[in-house]
Parts: sequence; structure tokens; C-alpha cells
Amino acid sequence: MKELTLTIIIDAPISTVFAFTTNPANTHLWITGMLKEESNKFPANIGTVYRNTSDGSSWDEYVVVELEPNKLFTLKRNGSGYRVRYSYRTLSPNETELTYHEWMIDGDLNNPFNKKYLQKLKALIEKRAAQSHAT
Repeated sequence: MKELTLTIIIDAPISTVFAFTTNPANTHLWITGMLKEESNKFPANIGTVYRNTSDGSSWDEYVVVELEPNKLFTLKRNGSGYRVRYSYRTLSPNETELTYHEWMIDGDLNNPFNKKYLQKLKALIEKRAAQSHAT
């Protein structure tokens, strides 16, 4: 498989979804097996480097190649043809469609993303949004 696209609707404002998904401190909360993610600059801009690890010793690096707040966030993995794009679309003031699209320039996806991660992301964001409305 060369590419994969997954879409989920999250009951939260687009700014909340964008802020949560681009914050490296949150990644390990919704991607199982991710031990830590960090970036050299936050909030991110074009050229920001994100690094993540699953074992604490080997790190993958990604560079932000496209960024439009509340619309688009695209990363390129250093040393490979792998790309991942998060696209955000407002459905209503408190409802966001998030599309996760990953692809390889050359070769196939070795470990395609799993929809269960987006479902976990949805649950986390919706729980936080509900808690902030309750206070």
C-alpha cells in the first residue's frame, strides 16, 4: 500500500483539535507505543523539526513542510519518502472533521496508521472539551 486516508469527526472546535494534534506533548496520549515526541519549536511553523521515539533510544525526525493553522499540517520524515498530512474542516462551531493522510513517495507504507488511534484522539479531545465546558 502506497497511501492511506482516514477521517474522523470530533465534537470540538477546530482550534481545539488543531492545537491538540500539533502539540508534541500530546502525541503519546493517543498513539499507542509512542513513548515521547518533542519539537525544536512550538507552536510549529514551516521547518519545525518534530522527533519521536517508541523505545527511548532511537528517534525518527519529521520536518513541517506545510502549515495553515486550523486547516493543514504536513510532515516529511527525514531520510525517507514518507509524508503525513492532517487536514481540518469545520462542520459546525463545535464539530471538526479531521482527515489523516499518509503516503510514500517511493515504496510502500511499512506500518500503516490504525483508525484506533484516531478514535482514541477523538475520545481524549471530546473528554477535555466536555470538562472545559463544565467548569
